[in-house]
Amino acid sequence: LLENVEDAIIVLDSQDRLAYCNQAAQELFDLRPEYVGLSTGDVFDSTRDEIRDRLTDIPDGTTEIEITPDGERRYFSVSVSTLDDNERGRAFALHEITAQKEYGLREEEQRDNLETLNRVLRHDLRNDLQLITAYADLLQDECETEEEQRYIDTILKSADHAVELTQTARELAKVMVSE
Repeated sequence: LLENVEDAIIVLDSQDRLAYCNQAAQELFDLRPEYVGLSTGDVFDSTRDEIRDRLTDIPDGTTEIEITPDGERRYFSVSVSTLDDNERGRAFALHEITAQKEYGLREEEQRDNLETLNRVLRHDLRNDLQLITAYADLLQDECETEEEQRYIDTILKSADHAVELTQTARELAKVMVSE
């Protein structure tokens, strides 16, 4: 049953010796069936110390780890179970989640980029609207006819409305980019 599972399965005995590894674990960690019975220090040579340390230090339960076999960054959800109160050792099931993790990282990066773009656009719009408002205020003092005053009032109302829209956009962006 374990040989046909896609997840890498490793079983260590109570002295941290390799008791079992399925085909997926052998391929992932470049293990050989003849390694069964060897200590993790012998199985995972010095180039793979990070793997040995990460596996043996994980408490029972589920956690995520990142490893780089052959220089390629990969992410795994690791389920750890003690066998018979640690009399017989521990079992590790490593389920690869690299695609999901990379998708999440890309999504986070896109969210950050959108947030930055939104902030820059709002800032630039508010700066331009301040200039429009300032010049409209200056013109208001210079205009003498009622019709000219209506035009200036329309400009000022529209500029105020645009400022309100940038504030609404900020609030909407907060909601949209939140997790």
